[in-house]
Amino acid sequence: MPRRMRERGPHYPAGPQEAPWTMMGIPVANPASPRPASPASTPATPRIDDRDFSFLQRPELYHPLSHLDTPAPFRAQDLQPPPDAPLPDLMRRGHYRAAAVLASGLISTPVPLPPTELFSLIYTRLAALTFLRLDPLAAQESKALGDLSTPLYRSPATGEHLVPWDLRVLATRLQARGFGDWRRGVHGLYELGREVRTAASRTDDPAEREVWRIRLRDLGIGVAGALVEVGDLEGAGRALDGVADSAATADEDVGRRALLYLRLGDVRAATSLLSSTASASSGDVLRALTAVAEGRFSDAVTQWKTLHEATPSHYPGAEMIAQNLAVCLVYTGALDEARALLESLTETTPPFPALTFNLATLYELCSERARDLKGELAARVARGIVDGERHGRKGGVGREMVNKDFKL
Repeated sequence: MPRRMRERGPHYPAGPQEAPWTMMGIPVANPASPRPASPASTPATPRIDDRDFSFLQRPELYHPLSHLDTPAPFRAQDLQPPPDAPLPDLMRRGHYRAAAVLASGLISTPVPLPPTELFSLIYTRLAALTFLRLDPLAAQESKALGDLSTPLYRSPATGEHLVPWDLRVLATRLQARGFGDWRRGVHGLYELGREVRTAASRTDDPAEREVWRIRLRDLGIGVAGALVEVGDLEGAGRALDGVADSAATADEDVGRRALLYLRLGDVRAATSLLSSTASASSGDVLRALTAVAEGRFSDAVTQWKTLHEATPSHYPGAEMIAQNLAVCLVYTGALDEARALLESLTETTPPFPALTFNLATLYELCSERARDLKGELAARVARGIVDGERHGRKGGVGREMVNKDFKL
């Protein structure tokens, strides 16, 4: 579904261009979306030889970041990280701008870094830029890596790739944007899929084979998402059919594929998938989304209200349900109810860009003091993050917000 239904209209929680990629609150494994590296997600650690990657440490490769697009309340001293905060803490607590700056500083040291450390820092830098929605800048910086399929990035002793998997997948999509060639990105994902199949066929370890299977499934869904972005809807449908043939039909997989079918406009295919969903909660969410896709907003309001009343506010996905209910209320003309719901959501959950954008849109629709209300919203959200951390709650994604999140 489109991120913005119209220029001033509300939009849904996220779209494929955002990180991490979450459509309607159900995680979609978009290979372009950065995620924290985990030892459990890596089948084997390649041996690193003494190759020189210092060409990636040139300071001019990494652009300075400006604070001009950050609302004034978010520049308050209470929201700034300690000067000696380590990089993992900055990422975990949502200080993505500070993490990107620190990562580039560590990369640009005059002393050559070990490849393992260097590639980890590059991944953190690109991931932080993506979380800041600075995708064009991340795409430009990813071009410095060049072609990751060349022998330069493989160990001559073992033939294994020296670049972490998550960085390879992220760079594949970012470089497609950086070079202005989306076909390059799709081709790169297919090449990674071929490599995954080869690696899976060579291992006898069931746990390692499962890791490769999950990667192959995620790549298939990522290919479908990339084809949607370039307008090849027929190719995206075939890619989704391939995912269905090659991966286990887990509830999460069904949800991801159903959401992509809805994005393709194939409501019938999405509906047929719902019959195979074992989880009642995810099935109910997808049925409500199907009602939205078909334009049955009154029915969707009823379904979202049922889910909203049955889901405690602290449960995962509760904020997604409340936000989609508010969007449907807008389309049924219940603007005051939608506004009250979103305002209460800012008080009970860590803020996220889609929430503040939709609430700012409602201010524009309901009041002549829209700009003042949007400024007050930014101040209220910033103050809520500070108060939350004082009481032991982590603000997370709400910490790095920009003017466009509040339509300022």
